[in-house]
Amino acid sequence: AEGGRGAARAAAEALAAAVGTLDICSPQKIRATARAEVLPGGALPTASPSAPSSPAAVPLGEAALRAVLEWAARSYTSGDERALSADAEAAARLARVALGAWRGDVDFQLCAVGLAGGVAASGARGVGAVLDAGLLPRLVHFLKGEGGHTRGAVRLQAAACGALGAVLATPTEAHKLMALAHGPLPILVQLVRAKDEDVCHAAVCALGVVAHHSPEFRDLVCGLDALAPLLELLADAGASHKARSAATCAVYFICSHRPRLVQDALEPVLASLEADLDSDDDSAFIHVSAILCLCGLQDRASSVCGFFPRLAKLLEHCQDAQVQLTACSVAREVATSPGQIQQLVDAGVIKALMGLLQRRPLPHNDMLARASKTLLKATVGGTSLQVSHLVQQGIAEVLCKNLLPGHMNRANKSVAKLMLNAALKILQAGEQLNGAPNHHKRRLDMAGFSSYLFSFEHGAFPAEVT
Repeated sequence: AEGGRGAARAAAEALAAAVGTLDICSPQKIRATARAEVLPGGALPTASPSAPSSPAAVPLGEAALRAVLEWAARSYTSGDERALSADAEAAARLARVALGAWRGDVDFQLCAVGLAGGVAASGARGVGAVLDAGLLPRLVHFLKGEGGHTRGAVRLQAAACGALGAVLATPTEAHKLMALAHGPLPILVQLVRAKDEDVCHAAVCALGVVAHHSPEFRDLVCGLDALAPLLELLADAGASHKARSAATCAVYFICSHRPRLVQDALEPVLASLEADLDSDDDSAFIHVSAILCLCGLQDRASSVCGFFPRLAKLLEHCQDAQVQLTACSVAREVATSPGQIQQLVDAGVIKALMGLLQRRPLPHNDMLARASKTLLKATVGGTSLQVSHLVQQGIAEVLCKNLLPGHMNRANKSVAKLMLNAALKILQAGEQLNGAPNHHKRRLDMAGFSSYLFSFEHGAFPAEVT
């Protein structure tokens, strides 16, 4: 595998052929075992090893297996999954073999856990492969740190946290529920207070991805009293920057679902949070701003010197999609009055949002929706002069083209009403500033707004909106 791309491909093909001959369960039995483990009160069946698929099969020696495993783990953890032409199922089964065969070899187990995490991070198919290979019980075992407080055990604990975080980050709810059925969540909550920086950081990240999935999963995390150690970590000035940044993201994910976190819960850590608004870390800055906004403390965030120009810079130049997405939400939350809207205009935030919507190809649906809602809110709440500025920036075209069916949910009454109110405000601003003819009305007509209104007469929207 070290001999270059051609040799690596040959080694991977050999691995794919050899893994099927190893003394492990068949894929069908592995899948049945994994499902039995997550049933409430279900007994874990004993799966007998399958016979080699071919009488001519050659067993892999320990040294050969070590070499292939280490190379496979490097390929997955470096993000170069395609370098391993064997599929995710074969790689996950290889990790299971390694974890069962060399229980006392920490370095070898670390490599196997890293491979499991890399396979899970490669996508939904990889997560399914890890679950089907029956790797979750072994990962949870390492998570408990039952090997003691030796450096090797702590490294395994951190690696298991990372691998479980990759599994729990799956958007497939069934996979997430299967993983949670193995009981990692209470252990992860305890590990937020771990002394090791890597363990703490990985545990916080894993809790964050669970809370981010939906309000129900957020309630599951909060039901284990996970918010208390997260807030303690935010208030701890001696904690590492990496761990505090992850805790900021996790608290933001918890706050982002309704019902919102009340302001009283954040009161003990407000001073620490506001200090992070001056941080050079863009992720920490934007997530702290979002937490304050979601708890009704927009004024405390926007009063920080340089807040609006930095927001515009993130919307224009940041390469992190999650940071840009959160910046759109923050801009929407602070657009609460004509004064705040004017600051958004002066700092170039409105221009940056328009740039996102005029980008080709269009940004993904979440980005499109959040940027559009921010501009609509600024249009509805702005003065006639501010609305005219938005019209010059192209809000009429955005309203009619980017928000037509296919981009926004027509069944969403609040969005439909916001769109109509924005159009009404544009027309009114045109009458007040331009008199006759109304140039704003002309821009709406040219963008096709009349045909959009026509759809209301054909039952495309709820009666209340019509």
